[in-house]
Amino acid sequence: MTVSTAQHSALGEYELEDEYEGEDFDLGGVIQGISGLLGESEYRIWRVFPVYGRSEGRGVASRFYAWPAYRTKSQDVDEFHYRRRDVGLVLLRRQRMENEESGRDERLLTVFPVLRHACDDGRRYGQTPALVDSLMPKNRGVLELWAPLYGILRWDTRPDGERDWNAAWGLVARESGRIRGPWYLDLDAAEHGDGG
Repeated sequence: MTVSTAQHSALGEYELEDEYEGEDFDLGGVIQGISGLLGESEYRIWRVFPVYGRSEGRGVASRFYAWPAYRTKSQDVDEFHYRRRDVGLVLLRRQRMENEESGRDERLLTVFPVLRHACDDGRRYGQTPALVDSLMPKNRGVLELWAPLYGILRWDTRPDGERDWNAAWGLVARESGRIRGPWYLDLDAAEHGDGG
């Protein structure tokens, strides 16, 4: 079992680590030793790797169970709240970030390689399948250059709240409340003389 205490100083971050083995091991003393805070900048870390681990410090709490099967990370500081849950490191990610002061609300769900679904302040967007963008959902280069290549079904929300989607790379799509195919006749433009 490894018990670590990490501290920050003017010289940088350092970690003190002790290994405990043997029959005369007193778990109560270890937990009491790492629970006592020596200062505000100290982290509390408790690990029985790879079965369980917990760390807390500066409003951030992390835990893992049967690493890498399940891990969580959360932060609650004043009006800022963040929570992230991962299953299998990259297989499933669910995260939420709320800032009550600014009104910002972000949610993200990725299931590798099947789905990427995000909601930023009421704007919902995503696609399926999500081969690379489920691994790097905030990378703008991946989202704008690579994700459209393999996105069979994509959706997005317009500024007025209406949802648009397209399937099979635009073969069938819903734009501005209308279903569109690869070829369509714009009757509104023909009535006003714009169509020829």
